[in-house]
Amino acid sequence: MTQRRAFGLGRAAVAAGIAVASSAAQADAPGLQVLAQRGHVQCPLAGQDERSLLIDNAAQWRAALAVDENQALGRAADWRHERVLVHALAQQPTLGVQVRAVSLAPESAGLAPRLGLRVTRPAADAMAATALSRPCVFAVLARGGWRSLRWVDAEAPTRLIATVAVGSLPATTAPAPMPQAPSTELLRPADPVAPTK
Repeated sequence: MTQRRAFGLGRAAVAAGIAVASSAAQADAPGLQVLAQRGHVQCPLAGQDERSLLIDNAAQWRAALAVDENQALGRAADWRHERVLVHALAQQPTLGVQVRAVSLAPESAGLAPRLGLRVTRPAADAMAATALSRPCVFAVLARGGWRSLRWVDAEAPTRLIATVAVGSLPATTAPAPMPQAPSTELLRPADPVAPTK
């Protein structure tokens, strides 16, 4: 099957709401290797905000996700040799948005490894289905000596999206909440003031 045909089939599967998997191993900074990745149109990670989570073991998986590894990854994770990185976008108005992990050239030693995040949106004139979605990617990473990693924008690698540490609670990368509007509670009229003599 040609690469173009495989890509076309992947796009059709995403449009139909089916998870798309890639098992090609990719090398990144020392100690960081993407073994496989799988995208979802409706992310099984709870919430509606943009979030990143680095899962280190089966207990953390069960605490964070209500689906088993086979449903989310397409296979079981080998927790002795692998970690799973999840990145979910905020809710989207279309099914055509895809999220993918992209290997980047290594940086200087001493920095946490980095992984690029590529978000592909349908063209303005595309006939993408208009239904709410929450796309995400599950990236299976080779376990290495690293304890945290950086998600960066694949198109602008100097733009940090999130820093994720092993075993940390799900981190949100959503914008800060809007300030609360003033109360609409009716004010009680002031007590009349008696004139002084």
